[in-house]
Order: sequence, then C-alpha cells, then structure tokens
Amino acid sequence: MMRLSNYYIPLVLAAVALLPGCIPSEDPIAPYDRGPVHSATVGMESDYRNQVYFDLGTGTVVAQRPITGWDLGFSSGDSLPLIILNSAQIMAAADAGPIAFDAITSTSGLLWEYDHPSGHPDSMSIGKWWSDDGGFSSRNHVYVVDRGVNPAGKKLGYRKFMVIGYTNNAYTVRFADMDGLHDTTVTVEKDRQMNYIGLSFDTGAAVAYEPQTPSWDIVFTRYTHIFYEPEFTPYSVTGVLLNTAGAAVAVDSLRPFAEIAAADIAQYSFSTARDGVGYNWKTFYIDKSEFVVHPHIVYILRDMEGFYYKLHFIDFYDSNGNKGFPTFEYQTL
Repeated sequence: MMRLSNYYIPLVLAAVALLPGCIPSEDPIAPYDRGPVHSATVGMESDYRNQVYFDLGTGTVVAQRPITGWDLGFSSGDSLPLIILNSAQIMAAADAGPIAFDAITSTSGLLWEYDHPSGHPDSMSIGKWWSDDGGFSSRNHVYVVDRGVNPAGKKLGYRKFMVIGYTNNAYTVRFADMDGLHDTTVTVEKDRQMNYIGLSFDTGAAVAYEPQTPSWDIVFTRYTHIFYEPEFTPYSVTGVLLNTAGAAVAVDSLRPFAEIAAADIAQYSFSTARDGVGYNWKTFYIDKSEFVVHPHIVYILRDMEGFYYKLHFIDFYDSNGNKGFPTFEYQTL
C-alpha cells in the first residue's frame, strides 16, 4: 500500500562530517557492486508499543522492546554520566532542589522539563545532576519524575528520585512514590557494550533495554517532540532515532532515490542529532484520519561501521491497513 503526496520538505543541511578513510595520498577505492535495493518492514504495532532496533549492514531487526520496559536511562560511557528519560512515554522531570528526600510529597509548584529529541547533553531535563567539584559527586538534588503514559494512554504516575552515589562503573540511586512508599535504593552498573542502561520504577531493577552499541544503527519508536510555535508543546510522535554513538544522517528531498549515488556523498552535510531522521517522512491528515508517507524524502545514513546508505519510506501500514508498520527501501552507496 503506497501513499504518495506532493508534500515538500527542503534539503536539510546540518553539521559537516568528513568522509572516513580518505587520505589525499591514497589511491581511490575501486568501484564495487553496491548490491540491490532492499526492502524491510518493522512492527511497532498500531499503538506503537514497540521500540524496534535495526541494523542496516545485516538488514535485520536486532532487538524489539516494549516502550514501557524502562523509565530512566544511565549513560554507560566514560564521558558525561547523563541520565535520560524514556521519551516514548512522554516523560518529564522537575528539579526540586537540594532538600530532604522525605520532604517532597507533592507535585505542586514544580517546573516540568522534557528531554529534547536531539539528545544534546545540555537539553536533558535531569541534565547536570552532579556538582562542580572537579568530579561527579551528587548535588543531592531531588527530582520528581512524571512517568508519562503507557500505549493505552493511561497515566503512569510520579516518582521522586535522586542520585546518592557515583563511581566510574556505577550509579547509586534512590526513588520512591510521592507518599514515601516503595522507598528503594539500587545500584545501576554500567555496561560498556551499551550506550545506556535502564532503570525500571516498576521492578526496582536495572534493565538492558538497548542492544549492544555496535550492533544497531536506528531505532523505530514513539518519542517526545517539542513544538515551540505557536506555544511550547511537548507532543508524542512516531519516527526514527539514530544510534548517536556513531551513526549520522543527511536529508535530500530534491533528488529521486534512484539517482543518488556514492559520488554524491561529499556534497552532503551530516548530522549526528538523535532525531536526524525523525518523523517528517510522513504526515497525518486529520480530515482523512490517515498517514501519508513521502517517498521523495531520502535519508543518506552513515552506519556504525562507517558505510553509507540511501533510505526512503514507502508505507506506514501493513497489508491489513494497520498503522505502525513502517516499510522502507535502502541501498548501500
């Protein structure tokens, strides 16, 4: 089921990225067979309950996880120890300041913030939880987390949360219901094979919700987009996010998919923003209650191994007319 439209999105140019492995003294790489155009469909389901991780090199779904399987994500790298929200649930957080954990019993007067979909470290709602003492010791701020909603639209409630300890290998955190029930202290150990390790407020335990970092390039998921006009509005959208540990993307809506070749890569500027692919490859028309996909929007993706692909979407419905089943074509450049 292919849906075409004259919808137009201009060529997106972001941060410039140099081609890997190109040194002036080297001989040009000999041409080789890029292979055929491949087609794939992923099943997010009609309520977008699944986060589906895909690897372009193998053409396979690496993992499929329920969006409700985790609440907070803890960076497993050796750089900034960031904590992110599960934006698939439209989560938000508020910094209540350096006060006693037991003193927070209400959400009244709190200022809610959302993680920006770009994934930039300065745009996270919890953000800089550590002090400026030359290390990463906790500021002892208490955060209140709005857990958002599940796929059925049911509100998941609130938790208060704080970091009480950190080493290069683990986070120690405390969380509880707003009335103090289910007060839990847990250690979230890093796994260097993954970008983030999750924490579930439901189970009170760490959870490996992401596949190993080198094994996937993009994830199909619901996430929170921030609209600023006509007013600030966090809104749930369905789209594609990048593996920010190495993937990058450029967008071309002017040249047909079939005409884009390896020789064109140098003309593009690539972005490593997490929402570089995003959701604009489709539009929802309220009058028809229907999503229309825009095949003329072509994404040039650099995968985790440094190879380049062109990709465009051709459908959002399965053969039975159920939404939430993106179909896309892609080819190695």
